[in-house]
Amino acid sequence: MRNDSGAAAYHGASPPLGDREHRYIFAVHALDLPRLDLSPETDNCTTVAFKGLFHALGRARLTGLYSR
Repeated sequence: MRNDSGAAAYHGASPPLGDREHRYIFAVHALDLPRLDLSPETDNCTTVAFKGLFHALGRARLTGLYSR
């Protein structure tokens, strides 16, 4: 799926040099079905989150801190 920048790729952390420490949250969701009805041409990360919300059984989060 496309991310907030419009690309179908992971861009990673990139806080400005000398800025405060930035927090990044990664989440994995367990769903009650094998796949969501999504299309890479029309859906984006917001649609994935919205549709997944209705099928979520559980969630795990990892929070990382990064600064340059």
